[in-house]
Amino acid sequence: DMVFTYISPSCEQMSGYTQGELIGTSMFDLLSPDTPPHIVRRIRNMMARVRETGTSANPVFELETRRKDGTVILVEVLPCAILDKDGNLEGFQGVTRDITERRRAEEERKRLEAHLLQSQKMESIGTMAGGIAHDFNNILSAVIGFAELARCNAGDPEKVEKNLGEVLKASERARDLVSRILAFSSKTE
Repeated sequence: DMVFTYISPSCEQMSGYTQGELIGTSMFDLLSPDTPPHIVRRIRNMMARVRETGTSANPVFELETRRKDGTVILVEVLPCAILDKDGNLEGFQGVTRDITERRRAEEERKRLEAHLLQSQKMESIGTMAGGIAHDFNNILSAVIGFAELARCNAGDPEKVEKNLGEVLKASERARDLVSRILAFSSKTE
C-alpha cells in the first residue's frame, strides 16, 4: 500500500515532515491533489506487476507532492522492489529527489529559446526590410504604370484589358509578398 516504514534524513529535510510523522502513512497521502490519475494508476499497476511476476521493474516517476508547509514540489522517484527469497514482494525502497528547480530552469530555458528565436526572426525581417521595400516598390511601379496606361488607352478596350491584367498580376505578387512576410514574422515554427 506504499506505507512508509523508513524515511531518510534527506527526505525529512525535503518534505518538512519528521520520520515520526511519515512512518505509517502512505506515499499517496503526500501527493498533490492535482496529481493526474494516470500517474497514480501507473504506480499501482507497477506494484501489481511486481506482485504477479515477482520481478523488480524500476521505472522513474515524476510526482507533485505536498511539503508539510503546504507548498507543492516536483519530485523524481526511483522505486526498487524488495523481494523475498521466493520472489514475493515485501516492499519497496526508493530514492526521491526534488527536481522543482531543475524543471523551472528547463521551462525558463525553453521560454528564453522561444523568445530568442522570435527575436532572431524579427532581426532577419529588419535586415530584409530594405530588399522587401525595393521589391514592393517595383511591384507598385508596375501597378501605377499599367493603371496609367489603361487610363491613357481608355478608347482601346483590348489595350485596357491587357494593362489591367498586368495590374492584377502585380497586385497578386504584392499580396504573395505580404503573405510570406507575415508567415515569416509569426510566432509559429
